[in-house]
Amino acid sequence: MKQRVLVIDDDKLVADTLTLIFLANGFQSEARYSVTAYSSNAARVEAESSRLGRPLKLLNKPCRPEELLRTAAEMLKSA
Repeated sequence: MKQRVLVIDDDKLVADTLTLIFLANGFQSEARYSVTAYSSNAARVEAESSRLGRPLKLLNKPCRPEELLRTAAEMLKSA
């Protein structure tokens, strides 16, 4: 089963770019452009993450680009 990544950022370019990077590296990835989009699916996402024993990683804004890139690189290594 592919690891899943949900990218949420109000900056559409950032969200779409990260989504494409994860897709190109074998992840199942989707972009959302508001927290409301996540909130409507939050319970389902968190329940599935718990059921599968996979960590749910959240990065809150503001998030330094270095931290975002480091976290993304760690996720890509674990794929």
